[in-house]
Amino acid sequence: MNLNIIEAEGLIERYEASEGIAFNFAKHHGIPAVSALKLQGKHSQDFHHQVFLIYPWIDGSLLETKQIKLHHVQIIGEIMASMHQAKLATIRPQQPHYWRFSEEHWLSLFTQYSKTALVNHQDYLKLLPDILHWDQQYLQSIDKLNENLVISHGDLHDQKCPLG
Repeated sequence: MNLNIIEAEGLIERYEASEGIAFNFAKHHGIPAVSALKLQGKHSQDFHHQVFLIYPWIDGSLLETKQIKLHHVQIIGEIMASMHQAKLATIRPQQPHYWRFSEEHWLSLFTQYSKTALVNHQDYLKLLPDILHWDQQYLQSIDKLNENLVISHGDLHDQKCPLG
């Protein structure tokens, strides 16, 4: 793993949790997931100040983007549906970070951008009441948003889906 990953606060723990999810998907829910091998009670292995995740070899092939057909997408959809139905109660999603910007911050952004853009600063200022209103609605919705957090992977793409 990259040194920035190793040093980031809580990241190794999140990798451990992610690998635990993959293990539970495969073992308890029949979902085709591959988790890193667990050695000495951990998925992440520290070897001379370098951290590794070691995976078992799985025969298969990767499809190029142009090779992916509708039935491949259907398979992924069915797997994703199974993952969402698994209800892994032991895993708690991490609290997201919500950005909060003051009116002064928005004005500063408008001023900075108007110096480089072809748009008049006054045109941006006309948008400010709407932006502040939307920002206020966003801030008021944070508690509601936190009621329904989900665990997601976000990096699911054709290079990580060995089908075929």
